[in-house]
Amino acid sequence: MTDFICVGIVEDDLLCRQAQENILNLSSTFRLVGSWEDAESAIRAIPDILPDILLVDINLPGISGIECIRQLKKSCPYTLFLVVTMSEEDEDVFEALKAGASGYLVKEDGLDAVILGIKEAWAGGAPLSRNIACKIVRHFNHFSGKACNSQLTIREREIIGLLADGQMYKEIAAQLNITVETTKKHIKNIYAKLEVHSKTEAINKWRWF
Repeated sequence: MTDFICVGIVEDDLLCRQAQENILNLSSTFRLVGSWEDAESAIRAIPDILPDILLVDINLPGISGIECIRQLKKSCPYTLFLVVTMSEEDEDVFEALKAGASGYLVKEDGLDAVILGIKEAWAGGAPLSRNIACKIVRHFNHFSGKACNSQLTIREREIIGLLADGQMYKEIAAQLNITVETTKKHIKNIYAKLEVHSKTEAINKWRWF
């Protein structure tokens, strides 16, 4: 088991890519395992490298960052994808999340936000720039409820909510007065109903879709 987080970068802007590379290389927490200037190169290389987290810009030459995430999600199901981009367009935000992004950061937040975002995503969170989080809240305030809620039982909604709050299986079991094994069975059912394969995917889909 390694003590560092393996990170890759897909970014066409040379200065931005070099800045991200430099800050990752300066930290003992991360290992930079690859850096690509276009999605095509990344799609060919990344399945053999399997980084823990991939930083992806959206506006890439050729294949977009969103399509890059969508394709790599199939071959790298355990890699977390963190969008780092200039775009705050609604379509880009929601399409990136639907494609499988675990978070969405805008470049103007700075490199410190990227580092914090990587750590948050690796810890099971869903890092979002403030403007992006507000955009998502405003969007879903137009709906009376989450579509996925209709698929989940009351108990399953309780459990996914506690997972989203960062609670561990034992903590959830104790709070709901059920066994850890029962908690795991509920989570397995949640994954099946939401058609996801990880806690991060389940939380993202429950929150936004």
